[in-house]
Amino acid sequence: MTRWLCAGLLVLAVSVSGAVSAFQWSMLDGVLYEDVDYGPRIRWPAVSSPACPAWKPGQVIPVSRSMVLPPGCVFQQVTIALRRSAEPIVFDCNQAVFNGLPGRRRNALGQAYSAGAVPAGNAFVIRNGEEGRRPLQDITLRNCQIINYQQGINIGLKLSAATRQQLRAGRVGRQALQAKAPTRIRVLNTRIVNTHGSGIYIYPFVTAVTLQQVLIAGAGGPGLYLDADTRQVVVESSEFAGNGFSAYDSRRRVREARRSALSRREGIAIDASGSHVIRRSRFEANADGGIYLYKNCWEKAATDPDSFPRTTGADHNLIQGNVFENETVAIWVGERADRNLSGFRCGDPLYLQQGNARYYRDYARDNRILDNTFRQVGDGIRVMDDRTRIANNRFVAVQGHDVVIGSDSRNRRREPVRGTLLQDNHYSRPDAVRDIGRP
Repeated sequence: MTRWLCAGLLVLAVSVSGAVSAFQWSMLDGVLYEDVDYGPRIRWPAVSSPACPAWKPGQVIPVSRSMVLPPGCVFQQVTIALRRSAEPIVFDCNQAVFNGLPGRRRNALGQAYSAGAVPAGNAFVIRNGEEGRRPLQDITLRNCQIINYQQGINIGLKLSAATRQQLRAGRVGRQALQAKAPTRIRVLNTRIVNTHGSGIYIYPFVTAVTLQQVLIAGAGGPGLYLDADTRQVVVESSEFAGNGFSAYDSRRRVREARRSALSRREGIAIDASGSHVIRRSRFEANADGGIYLYKNCWEKAATDPDSFPRTTGADHNLIQGNVFENETVAIWVGERADRNLSGFRCGDPLYLQQGNARYYRDYARDNRILDNTFRQVGDGIRVMDDRTRIANNRFVAVQGHDVVIGSDSRNRRREPVRGTLLQDNHYSRPDAVRDIGRP
């Protein structure tokens, strides 16, 4: 799955995104990789206010009460750690800029950072452990600008080694862990730009996160990652652009292009989690696609003692009223069904083997894709698991197919994809729907 229109990507990103002022191109192994700078989407204050807190680079600032920052603040390599509080917390950045580097621009692909100038880990951390009577909850983060960190916002439950072992053995209740994880978290009117990894990472078991008017652009990994057993994340009126083109090697302190189609990432990754809502948002020019739904095959099961199996699929999600433009695949349901995962060292049962290629059953069921617009994409929607409803969508200038239904690996097992419902869609042409396996 290579980018289907590389030159078109350059022209479109400049004309549509507007604020993207420059492209850098890096020559790696004789191939050009685009490296888009979304830094101009950050509004830097003309003058830094003396009223701003005197936070220093490398500091972790614990916050357990509501706070509104003065206008005109810039902080370098500072991490805000939200703590438990008896009252709801509203942290209002007031358009402060949190910069993960000493300078304003991240290094070009292949250019190592000096030992004293590596990107800071996280701008905001909302994490609690398993101890305590209640989790972090009722926290609002608003009006923030985040640039150049390894990860913008980190929301999660810190699992003990004992709990991870119980998860590996299937002896712990997932709902019990969800009850201990952060919940009722809101991120509002916030920009997250040029992170070296994901813009926002929501770790396993977190519930009830709302993202409204959030921009995530230029993240090296997926713009937003929804990990296993997360539930009820709502994304609305937000934008995901130019994510998934690079990876950061912290040992070598260097950004590297994601060279292969298997390594490039999407705007939103929904991994073995569900009951999410993504609506009224925009997806444009992400490296591999817009929204991918799949079940992790328990990667590195034998080599990573902290890993544990996923027991649910990317099920019961609603994707409604969004715009997808210049994506290789806009929405992919069951994205890993036909991927050769022999290099992933999966712990799940093997589903199909052909030579050295190994395939694992992917799960993404009972999803609804409604009222979206797909414009100038490779494929609009690929469906590789059961009972997907696709209704009232509009497809314009699609290069491949508007909808592709079916899975080669499942067809070989004589277990074809079932229950796809197509209703009242406006297709780009008469032959726009392809059903794999049908004559």
